Amino acid sequence: MRVLIVDDEPPARRKLAEFLRRERDVEISGEAANGMQAAELIDELQPDVVFLDVQMPGMNGFEVLETIHGRIPFVVFVTAYDQYAVKAFEVHAVDYLLKPFDRNRLQACLSRVRDQIGRDSGRDIQARVEKLIAEATGRAYLNRVMVKNKGRIIFLQVRDIDWIKALSNYVELHAGAQTYLLRDTMSSLEARLDPAAFARVHRSVIVNRDRIRELQPWSHNDYLLIMKDGTEIRMSRRYHKNL
Repeated sequence: MRVLIVDDEPPARRKLAEFLRRERDVEISGEAANGMQAAELIDELQPDVVFLDVQMPGMNGFEVLETIHGRIPFVVFVTAYDQYAVKAFEVHAVDYLLKPFDRNRLQACLSRVRDQIGRDSGRDIQARVEKLIAEATGRAYLNRVMVKNKGRIIFLQVRDIDWIKALSNYVELHAGAQTYLLRDTMSSLEARLDPAAFARVHRSVIVNRDRIRELQPWSHNDYLLIMKDGTEIRMSRRYHKNL
């Protein structure tokens, strides 16, 4: 079981790591001191389980989860504040640890994790995480995504995306003159976008409704979308009802 520890407090990370090292089947893959590091390490290390602190400066635990694309790890929340959506944790997270906790509580948590690792599919985990984010934050849809560009981490506001194109195991985000690659599938991303703001117009294209300038009839009952920046996008007839 490969584990990532995420907490902005060094003593909390040390205590959790000390307990985890006593477990024979647990390997600590890495530690993160803030949300940005956590998002990068989840993407890089692909851990089985993330012990995730809820309240961190800059990017909290829920915002870290919103940046995860592709394979979703099991999530155990670690928090000192029981008002932080503990009911949602109980329903949708694998487990949660309320600080301060002892080794017995952690072992009970690990027992639950082991059980669910053997039962839950990747799709089950993703659905649970998405419901957790929606209930705990009050936001059902993405409002920003984390992308990498020339060695930098950029938080791209979803409202700034003009259109999206599927590209193998990635999606291509077009925002103004910039293009960003995001490791995600079209279907997964579409499910987290507000349908009032974005529409699928082709099996490989999603557009921002506010960026559409005009719609022109084309051949075989298809249409041609003209975006405000002049980009032309073919709209398949099967997606007509989406606009």
